[in-house]
Amino acid sequence: MTTDPRVERTRLHVLQQARELIAADGTGALTYTALAKRAQVTRPTLYRHWPTPTELLVDLVLQGGPTLYPYPGTDAPTVVRAFLRSLRDGMGDPALAGAFSALISAAEHDPTARSALHEVTQNRQAALNTLLAPSSVHIQPPELAQLSGAVLFQRFIARTDVTDAFIDEVTDRWWHARPEHRHDDEHP
Repeated sequence: MTTDPRVERTRLHVLQQARELIAADGTGALTYTALAKRAQVTRPTLYRHWPTPTELLVDLVLQGGPTLYPYPGTDAPTVVRAFLRSLRDGMGDPALAGAFSALISAAEHDPTARSALHEVTQNRQAALNTLLAPSSVHIQPPELAQLSGAVLFQRFIARTDVTDAFIDEVTDRWWHARPEHRHDDEHP
C-alpha cells in the first residue's frame, strides 16, 4: 500500500508540532485541540491519523528523535553499543522522553497503552535484529530487556547520565553472558 505524499507530509508536520508542543509544555499540554491549532489542521485530521492520543504517542516514540540511527554490522557488540547510544540520545529529546514516559504511565490503567508499549518493544527488537543480521546474532526479548532496560533505568529511574562507559559495560556483560561465550571454569 502506498501512502499519498500529501498525507505523509501532513502526518510528519503534525508529529513535529506535537514534538515541539511536548518539548515546550510537557505531555499534559498535548491535546487534540491544542495540537490541531498549532499544526493548523482540523481535529478530524488528527483522529484520521491517530484515533487515540495513545496512538499519537506511539507514533512519536516509533519515529524516534533527531538522533542518528546506527548501521547494520558484522561485529555484534559494536552494533549493540551504537543501538544503545541511539536509544540514550533519543531519550535525551524532551519530546521523545515525554511521550515514552506518558505511555509508561498510561499503561497502568489503559490496555491500549499496554498494547502500544508491547508494539514499541517488538518494533525495537526487530530493528535491533535487523541491524545485527550481518553478524548472525539474534536478540531475544530477555536480552533486549537486559540491554535497553539498563539504559532506560539509568535515564528514567536513577536519573543519572548514561555514559558511553556505562553502555560499554552493559554491552560487554551481555556479550560475555551469551551461551556461546560462557566458560564453565569449574568443569574442565
